[in-house]
Amino acid sequence: MQTIQELDDATARLSRRSPHYLATFILSLVHDDGPIGEHVRTFIVGDDLAETVASLKARITALRDQEHY
Repeated sequence: MQTIQELDDATARLSRRSPHYLATFILSLVHDDGPIGEHVRTFIVGDDLAETVASLKARITALRDQEHY
């Protein structure tokens, strides 16, 4: 997705899908050990501020730990 039009088209296509279908797809990515899984896990708790902050702190700590290697 490199243009506004491509993003608009993608948004339109995804908007036609059911919330259940989209939730199922998102959950299929939750067990990824890399950044995709981290993003998904943070997104899932995004409606709870305390959980979101905790998730982001854990991700930042993990990034700091990687710098030592």
